[in-house]
Amino acid sequence: MSSYNKILNDLAPKKFNKIGIVWIIVLCAVIVLGLLAYIDQIINGMQVTNLRDYALWGVYISNFVFFVATSFVGALIASIMRLTKIKWRTPLVRIAEIIAVASIAMAGLTIILDMGRPDRIHYLFIYPRLQSVITWDVLIISIYLTFSIMLLYIPNIPDFALLKKHYKNNPFLKKLYGFLAINWNGSERQKIVHQKSMRLITITMIPLALILQSIDAWLFSSTYRIGWDSTNFGPYFISGAFVAGTSALIVAVYVIHKYYKAQEYITELHFDKLGKLMVLACLIYLYFNIIEYLIPAYKSTEGEVDHIMEMFFGHFSSMFWFVIVGGLVLPSFLLLFKSMRKPLPIFMIALLIVVTSWWKRYVIVTPTLLSPFLPIQGVPEGWHHYFPSLHEWLTTSATLAMALLIITFLIRFIPVIPIQVTLDEQGVSETKIDKKKPIIKTRKKAKILTAIIIFLGLIGNVFFTNAQEVKKDLSISLSYLKIVNDTSFINISTSYKDDNGWHEAINIPFEIFKINDDEIYLGKGITNENGKTLFKLSKTSVQLENTIKLKVTNQPLFEDVEEMLTFKEVNLSAQLIINDNEKQIAASLLDMEGNPIPDEGLQVQVKRMFNGLNIGDGTYFTDENGEIAVNIDENYNSFSGNLVFEVTLEEHDEYGTVKVEMNSDLGIKSIDLSTFNKRTLWSPSNKTPLFLLIFSNLMLLIILGIFIRLLLNLIQLSKY
Repeated sequence: MSSYNKILNDLAPKKFNKIGIVWIIVLCAVIVLGLLAYIDQIINGMQVTNLRDYALWGVYISNFVFFVATSFVGALIASIMRLTKIKWRTPLVRIAEIIAVASIAMAGLTIILDMGRPDRIHYLFIYPRLQSVITWDVLIISIYLTFSIMLLYIPNIPDFALLKKHYKNNPFLKKLYGFLAINWNGSERQKIVHQKSMRLITITMIPLALILQSIDAWLFSSTYRIGWDSTNFGPYFISGAFVAGTSALIVAVYVIHKYYKAQEYITELHFDKLGKLMVLACLIYLYFNIIEYLIPAYKSTEGEVDHIMEMFFGHFSSMFWFVIVGGLVLPSFLLLFKSMRKPLPIFMIALLIVVTSWWKRYVIVTPTLLSPFLPIQGVPEGWHHYFPSLHEWLTTSATLAMALLIITFLIRFIPVIPIQVTLDEQGVSETKIDKKKPIIKTRKKAKILTAIIIFLGLIGNVFFTNAQEVKKDLSISLSYLKIVNDTSFINISTSYKDDNGWHEAINIPFEIFKINDDEIYLGKGITNENGKTLFKLSKTSVQLENTIKLKVTNQPLFEDVEEMLTFKEVNLSAQLIINDNEKQIAASLLDMEGNPIPDEGLQVQVKRMFNGLNIGDGTYFTDENGEIAVNIDENYNSFSGNLVFEVTLEEHDEYGTVKVEMNSDLGIKSIDLSTFNKRTLWSPSNKTPLFLLIFSNLMLLIILGIFIRLLLNLIQLSKY
């Protein structure tokens, strides 16, 4: 039987050795590279990725689903084994809890990477809709992360109290563990409240984990897509999470067993038990994989058959069979043998399963997106295929490195094997703790500090070099836009050219002046995220002949630049003529002195949301009187029955763009036969089904009540 001091010294968190320091530096380097890639993605947009209209969910969403699946191990091992009181669980539960926290934290972060506008993430919380699966995904990830942290923290409270005494000669750690221990003294009243809290959190985690995996599956199955349209997806994702989480746990347990020198506490028995659990998980998941492909193959619909053939024998076949054989069939067979359930063999097998589990999510996401119901046509050849760009790989690698870094630092400050439970199981009580003061290795700290300074210096040098980059020339395009009887604008577009071609110049501030005998200041503005904007002109600032100057000055990336625009005013008028037998649009184009302007093309269209709908030939040239007359021979649909006709002089060298609009009730009112308002998942927010409203709010209230109860229990613990 081990002594109290030995167990405490063995299981107390330890400083990183040289291997640990190198490991952290490597992870930080990967994270920095990924961060730089993501910053470039934010600056230049999603064009730096290979995500396009068809493959809009790529490696980012695959990575997100992998993190969600891996977090399942927290409920699988920590909760279920605590409730069943399996004795050999003790060295494993804490590791499972740490993996769950790191994985679900990174899942929440990873989903943001796929957003073209991450600055709008708060809209999911400000404007939630209960019918949307995405809203529920955001809610359950936030809830699951909160409860995973609670599941990691609450069992650790007695251990924090022990570590407070153990590190009494280290002021920082003593203060840290003292704060986390919340006045724990091991009294009977504290133990009763602590056990109640443990039971409550472990019971709650199991349905939360199942809900998390189910909602993750519904993100796919609620979309009517080939390969995703399946009621099997809920249990399919849960069984897959069982495999991914268990394999990740085995890998982490082996690393701690080997490099944490925990052979006395993590024995071959634990690897043997985990190996048997892994076989069960693989066989269950293999069954659901067979069902997932057998039923569509049996139905043999055209789209499903093409999708399955692509998976089995086409572009994704090598990846698919690597996942199935290498990640499920082969491990299930090998782990049936006891010799394969020894620490090193099972570690190698589990590592293979972790890799195939990640690629499995890629196989779930990508092939379906490249198999739409309508054929891919009229787009560049590159849109027919998808493979992640360098930016995507770097950013994804950074998220994986960040998850490993979270696990590493949690292991540094949290005992990975429960100390108090181990003491109780071995019947060891507290004795006088050794007062040997920890030796502070100043030389080692100096080496670490030096390495950090050099690393930060290299990064700073990169940014400094970039900061010294020569200013670029800014290209500005100006044009005049007038809507008759309404408003006049200057249409502004800014861009620049580098080695990779032309790019929009975004957020460029400018000033506008009118040139008469001197410069008259009209105002200022800034270009939008597309490098464009409209500057509104007041009616008094527009005369018969106009010269406008735009100035851009004092920009860190661009040279100062001025651009001039000259235009004249013109009189464009139009009217709708309705007789018994015909409908006609008549328009005239005159200069400001009343003289007709012949041979100029005028566009005649029905105004629509995006592009106008041409009437007849679309463009008609003015006669010697500056007039056109266009017959309306067709009927046009409109939801309200109202139509807006437009006559436009488009991008004229002297007059710019001039447009006149005419409202009419000539449209044929459309009858809405859609069932949009009757749908459940995507119906308007004011038509939420009553059962969904009651169920969702009741569930949230129950979860909130459990969380409040846990907080009250923690307050009680601090007072006893």
